[in-house]
Amino acid sequence: MEYIYRSLRPGGLSVFWEYNPSQAKRLLREAGFAIVRTDFLFYLPRALRALRPLESALQRLPLGGQFQVLCRKPAS
Repeated sequence: MEYIYRSLRPGGLSVFWEYNPSQAKRLLREAGFAIVRTDFLFYLPRALRALRPLESALQRLPLGGQFQVLCRKPAS
């Protein structure tokens, strides 16, 4: 996390994918990032792939198989 943080310009964005939301957010905050948004993804298995267009409506529900955190390095 520290390497990514140092590599970004002030105000730069990074996306972090993980399975454990609380641990990921803690790591990002400890590195100095501000959390912008969290999305939960991959709700439906391959057998139900025809329904995957519906997943975008579920992104805020903490039920997906994986999640992503959009974070920002502070501008100052």
